[in-house]
Amino acid sequence: MTDLATGSVQDQITARLTATLAPTQLTVVNESGLHAGHMGDDGTGETHFRVEVETPQFEGLNRVARQRLVNQALAELLSTKIHALAIKARAPGGDLMAYKLWYWPSLQGRGEFVRLALEGAEIAYEDCARGVGEEGLLADLNDRTGRTPFAPPYLELDGLVIAQVANILMYLGERHGLAPSNMADRLWLNQLQLTIADLVAEVHNVHHPVAMMDYYDDQKSEAARAAKQFREARMPKYLGHFEDAAQANPGDWLIDHKWTYADTSLFQVIEGLRYMFPKRMKTLESDYPNLVRIHDQVAELPGIKAYLKSDRRLAFNTDGIFRAYPELDAE
Repeated sequence: MTDLATGSVQDQITARLTATLAPTQLTVVNESGLHAGHMGDDGTGETHFRVEVETPQFEGLNRVARQRLVNQALAELLSTKIHALAIKARAPGGDLMAYKLWYWPSLQGRGEFVRLALEGAEIAYEDCARGVGEEGLLADLNDRTGRTPFAPPYLELDGLVIAQVANILMYLGERHGLAPSNMADRLWLNQLQLTIADLVAEVHNVHHPVAMMDYYDDQKSEAARAAKQFREARMPKYLGHFEDAAQANPGDWLIDHKWTYADTSLFQVIEGLRYMFPKRMKTLESDYPNLVRIHDQVAELPGIKAYLKSDRRLAFNTDGIFRAYPELDAE
């Protein structure tokens, strides 16, 4: 046991997992530098780690059971030295994660906020309704019992089903390092994501201000009034709030000197508003340089860059949330 308790914390993690799990592949990464000055940083530079482990011992085990074995192997270090540990665990030949994303197959919509986070982090997932169609999506949703989603999007993994965009992204953030380890920072990101959800709801209400199940053509005059108020009052209010958020912390991203799911969500907000209100956004954008900068940085992330060039990225259309009706736009 002496050999397992000597050397750096990174070395001890490696030694304990090797001795306990006999991995065929093992990667241990010290991410403490990304969390310097945050909760859990004790100044040693050895508090936050990410491990990726593959071993035959994980055969037939679900995600929770695999992670439990890793935590058991590192129990002493977790109680004394490790503040945060991100785990990716698989059996030989198995995917690190096999998420199933359920959302309408022909829309960006709310599901796009989830897709962008997954694509940006290059996390494997299946966009299920692209294969089984809208009928298959509805069948899956309606056949569920117990703790069911109210509506798409929802994410499924190893029997766990998570619905609501902000909820899904909070989960992905914690599981895949797309959010800070500090609780206050994680709550702040979730707060921003919920505010984005409010914006998305208002965007949809612009073109459907009377009845969401009626056609746009049946409420065009009301939509024109709603669009004017949204352009003149609501867009600056929301964008100003997000601009302030982008200036609230040091670094090039919203927080923590690295991109998070909230950055990819702001990318989608800018993309959507540019599509729906090109004239208004041309007038406003110079007032929000940090939002434009974050948008452009997200577009250059390798995973996002590849996604935007692929057929997985659906085009905006008049069935989605962000809809381009020229009569609703103005400078």
